[in-house]
Amino acid sequence: MRFLKSTIIGITLATTSLVVAAELKEADIIVYSGMPCGIAASISATRGGAKVILVEPTRHVGGLSTSGLNTAETEHMLKWTIGGFADEFYHQLGKHYGREKPAYNFESSVAEKVYLDMLKEGDAHPAPMNYNFRLTVTRDSRLLVPFPAPKHYDADRYALLRNWLEEQVAQNEPVTLKRFLDFYGRRNGKFELNNKQSAIFSLGHFGGQFDWPDASYEEREKIFEDHMEYTLGLFHFLANDDSVPANVKEEMKAVGLHKGEFADNGHLPYQLYVREARRMRGEYVVRQQDVQTDRRKPDGIGISSHFIDCHHVQRVALNENEFVNEGRIWRIGYAYQIPYRSIIPKPTECTNLLVPGAASFTHVAYCTLRLESVWMITGHAAGVAATITAMNDTDVQKINIPLLQDKLRAQKQVIDFLPGKPEKCEDLNGPPEF
Repeated sequence: MRFLKSTIIGITLATTSLVVAAELKEADIIVYSGMPCGIAASISATRGGAKVILVEPTRHVGGLSTSGLNTAETEHMLKWTIGGFADEFYHQLGKHYGREKPAYNFESSVAEKVYLDMLKEGDAHPAPMNYNFRLTVTRDSRLLVPFPAPKHYDADRYALLRNWLEEQVAQNEPVTLKRFLDFYGRRNGKFELNNKQSAIFSLGHFGGQFDWPDASYEEREKIFEDHMEYTLGLFHFLANDDSVPANVKEEMKAVGLHKGEFADNGHLPYQLYVREARRMRGEYVVRQQDVQTDRRKPDGIGISSHFIDCHHVQRVALNENEFVNEGRIWRIGYAYQIPYRSIIPKPTECTNLLVPGAASFTHVAYCTLRLESVWMITGHAAGVAATITAMNDTDVQKINIPLLQDKLRAQKQVIDFLPGKPEKCEDLNGPPEF
C-alpha cells in the first residue's frame, strides 16, 4: 500500500484519547497531530503539490493556541524572526481583529477558527517540566461560569500551602491571590490563567508530569484527569479553606471561567499544557551553546529567539520544615538558526520521518523551541521538506538543503540573519536571569 510508503511527520501529542479515522485514504504525506507544527507542515506540504492527510486524535486542532495559551510569546522573542507560515497565521488573526498588522495576543476560539480556515485551503484531514492548564477566566459576572467542583477533593493535597498561609497570617504579612496565580490580560475582557513561577504553590502540578512521556493513552487520560483534579481542587481550596485569608477567598470567588471559550467542553481547556516530554535524538542534537553562542548553521530552516524558559520540575524537601522548588531556568533569548538535522532521525533508524515538534534538542535548548509560534516555523519547514522528499522519492537525510532553503525563502520563512536586526532580546520582560 502506498500509505505505508508515505513520508511521515511525527509530532509529540498532549492528548487524552485516540480517534481512529473512519476510512483509510491514500496520501503522499501523513501528518500526525493538528498542533501548530502539524498544521504548518500540512499546509506547507499541500502548497508544494503533495496530497496530505492530517490526523488529529482529538476534537480540536491548534494545540495550546486553541486551548488557553493565547499569546505568541513575542514579549520574549525578536519579532523579525517570525516569518513564513507563522507570520501568515498571526496576520490572519490580525485581520480577524480588524487590523493590518499581526495579532500576537488572541482568543482560543478565534485561533481555532483561523487554523480551520487555513486548513480548508488544502482540504487536510483533521484528525519534563511541570504541566498545567491555561484557563480562560473573567471577573465579569455577566460572562462568568463558576469553576466546577473537584470530583475527589482532598484538602491535604494543599497542606504545604495551608502551612505557608498560616505562617503568613501569624506574621501579619499581606497575602493576595496574585501570590499564587498569574492573570494575563487578553482580549474582550478575558484573562489567561497560568502557573506563577515565583510562587511557592501555583497551577503547576509538580511531580504529576513524571509518567507522561512513556505513558499509554489510557495512562495519559488518568494523568490528564489528575491535573484537572489538582487544578479545580486548588481553586476550591483558595475559595473555601479556613487557612485562606478572607480577602483571598473573596478574590477567588470573584473569578470564574469565561463563557465565551471552550463552550463544548464545559468552558475548560481542551488540552493539558505538556511543556516537554519525549524527544527524538536525531542527526544533530541542539544544545545550549547552539542557542546562545554557536547560533549560525549551514542547514538552517528557521530562526527562534525565545528565552531559555524552564518551569520548575519538582519540589524537594530540605528538612522537616523546609522545601525548595527546583528546576527553574530563565535566560535571555538570542536569535539562532534551527538546523534541518535537528528534525530528522539518524539514517540507520528511519528515512521517511520529520519531527518538527519533539525535535532533537537537549532539555535546556528545548526551552527555546517549545513555543507554538516556533513550532509553526519548524512545521512549515518540515512540510516543505516532506514534499520535496516525497515527490523525488528520496530519504529525508538526502534532501538538497539549498533547494529546501530557497523554497522556504520564497515562502517568506525567515532562515537568514538580517543586517541591522538585533540578535539579542534586550528587554528581559521578567525577573533577572537565573
